[in-house]
Amino acid sequence: MKPEILFIIPSLRLGGAERSAYLLIKFLVSREYQITLITRNDDTDFYSIPESVKRIKLKSIQKSRSIFNAWKENSSYVKELKSTIKEVSPHLIISFMARNNIHTLLATSLLNIPVIVSERNYPPANPLGFPWAMLRRFIYPKAAKLVSLSRGTDSYFSWMQKKKRIVINNAVSPPENMKKFEESIDKILNRDGRNYIVAAGRLHEVKNFLLLIETFASLAEEFSLWDLLILGEGKERVLLETLIKEKNVEERVFLPGKTRSVHNIFQKCDLFCLTSKTEGMGNVILEAMQAGLPIVSVDCPTGPREILEDGKWGVLVPLNDNKNLQNALKKMMKSHEERDQYCALSKERIKAFSPELIFSLWKDLINTLIKP
Repeated sequence: MKPEILFIIPSLRLGGAERSAYLLIKFLVSREYQITLITRNDDTDFYSIPESVKRIKLKSIQKSRSIFNAWKENSSYVKELKSTIKEVSPHLIISFMARNNIHTLLATSLLNIPVIVSERNYPPANPLGFPWAMLRRFIYPKAAKLVSLSRGTDSYFSWMQKKKRIVINNAVSPPENMKKFEESIDKILNRDGRNYIVAAGRLHEVKNFLLLIETFASLAEEFSLWDLLILGEGKERVLLETLIKEKNVEERVFLPGKTRSVHNIFQKCDLFCLTSKTEGMGNVILEAMQAGLPIVSVDCPTGPREILEDGKWGVLVPLNDNKNLQNALKKMMKSHEERDQYCALSKERIKAFSPELIFSLWKDLINTLIKP
């Protein structure tokens, strides 16, 4: 009989935690495990799980400004979750995302089932609010293991026993085999003689694409054969489009939306840049390295410094240092030889984040916690 592993995550929409859960599920289900997945949001799935995975959808938690109603909603969900967990009766539970982790640990507090909780963000940059932060402090020590995405995130949980903590980085995604890009991206990339800086992520304040656009606009006249492509969608689209118009770079900066063909698009670009204020790990850097792109990244918490090993594998720019960012991009844009050098470094560094290596760490952890 195969060991039963239960994954619990709010949704399978586009996102870093969702992607990590999806890839881990795919890896484990092809081995000697039976997988069940619990989600609770009705969002359309971005990731398609294998058919052999049993899927259970619980009701969503309704947002409320009333403390009493919020407590009632969350309590009801924890009760339903506990009942579902008892029905599944797994050998091990793996939970993703902070509030979801708290729900899971509360639901299993009286059940004899080991729980792995996975932290995908740097907590100081993603505050939960006082009640949830206190709950996390109380309930996380009850987990069998806390998996952090980076050493920076792990250091935040120094109040937990070291033997209960482990750092496992993200694995790089397997390349997609997209024969054709979305039409809007085809039109951008099929222009002869152009070079491209590429970035990707939610169009959100935390990704700081405003800084990237401003920096590119300051270099646009000098580097007339270069364009900027930002992949992703989000609530800052109008703000970014306004800035693009103000800087008169409408024909040079493109926001084509989100895409499934990130790897293939990266392969047609010349330079990757990350300007985030914070990252859980900076997985998009890994995707860019996988495509052989040279990397320029701000030194935000957490992830880029660990991936680039203090600048050994790419250019690391101090956070909030706009001039250094401009100079780093300028140096890369000016020199094909410089870009080639960092392309080679990217191809070498990405080997440390292969799915085989990263998921073998997960498998070893899982096997130590599953009771015979």
